[in-house]
Amino acid sequence: MEKNKYLTFRARIMLEISNLDKLEDELKGMELYPEIKATTVKGLPVEDIVIVRAIAGIVNDYYTCIERILSVTARTIDNFMPADESWHIELIEQMSNDIPGVRPNVISSNNVELLKDLRSYRHVFRGKYGFNLDINKLFDILQYLPRLSISFRYDIELFLTKIEALYNIDY
Repeated sequence: MEKNKYLTFRARIMLEISNLDKLEDELKGMELYPEIKATTVKGLPVEDIVIVRAIAGIVNDYYTCIERILSVTARTIDNFMPADESWHIELIEQMSNDIPGVRPNVISSNNVELLKDLRSYRHVFRGKYGFNLDINKLFDILQYLPRLSISFRYDIELFLTKIEALYNIDY
């Protein structure tokens, strides 16, 4: 991989990591991250449908950031992006595997199920009416989101370090 291509790729990933920071800051402002402390948000109970929809929107965006990192990796390094109906799940699985001589795994096996679960909730968020959202599931996600954040960021840092070594990229 050429240095310029790598630097562009890395910049795209770092942009999405900074977007994760912003989303976590939004949840912190609501006292829902890194632990759930709030019983109300903006004067409304956290169970209020308006608040649930807002939180679910942030969770949707959170997964979208992660998926963009995985997608840009698939397109830039693998030169293959899954395209059938189940491409979202296939992308997670693709990124959890090493491709010898091409790239190491992007995400650890520890994160695969959490990402599939987060993707599943995002799928529900996009495909159903907001009043059908499962608040208990949303709060389960908020419980594991800090752990996923730390682990996913570690995965990405390790992945970039290994890519730099694999392709002898020094910057």
